[in-house]
Amino acid sequence: MPALTHSPALVTGAGRGIGRAIAERLGAEGASVTLVARTRADIEAVAAGIVARGGAAHTITADVTDPPAISNALTAAAARFGPLRLLVNNAGIPGPYGPIGTVDPLDWWNSQRVHLLAPLLTMNTGLIKTNETFSRSYRAWLLFVLKLLNLVFGLVGVGIGPTLIGVLSDAMAHRAFGVGSFAALRPGGKAVPGAYALISNACAAASATGILQAIGIFSVFFAWAAVHFLLAGRRLERDLDKLYA
Repeated sequence: MPALTHSPALVTGAGRGIGRAIAERLGAEGASVTLVARTRADIEAVAAGIVARGGAAHTITADVTDPPAISNALTAAAARFGPLRLLVNNAGIPGPYGPIGTVDPLDWWNSQRVHLLAPLLTMNTGLIKTNETFSRSYRAWLLFVLKLLNLVFGLVGVGIGPTLIGVLSDAMAHRAFGVGSFAALRPGGKAVPGAYALISNACAAASATGILQAIGIFSVFFAWAAVHFLLAGRRLERDLDKLYA
């Protein structure tokens, strides 16, 4: 299996030269590649080649120095292939070259916008969107835990708790019973000499052990549940503060 199978990646300046080579190699390694450039024909040709070789590719035409365009591009890439795992800031403009006094400062500045501003935009926007995705995932997980705990505590509240502890303690007692099976101590249905006392003591010890272990397990579970309720309460409080701030 390729090393980057199903890893969402985005490459800027992916229509030509080094950007094209990077996009093609990522596609060959199994990544799901979003290609971004200003010239649609270039990136569509690269994407067609990746798809023809069994890869996954998506094209987005955008100016990498335009914040709204970058935000929309990253949103579209995540919607197509999932949250980004790889970001390649490859877009660049060759030149202008020459000594001061011969090069147009505005041309030079436009080049630096692509070289410096564009990577900052993509990384900053990508980080914000990644944090938003993580936050949504965390909230979904937290909601699942709360619903699960609500179900468990509801069952305990209607009397399932003692039953569960009883079933668990019986299972633990069965594991702790250390004198063999009852059948071995009562061959032919008759107890061997001393079997009654042996079984009685073993049963008492196993029962005590089973009850202690069952209570311990449930205590750990309820402690875990209490911690998550506390975390959920604190998170919801912060969310409400942000919502009504």
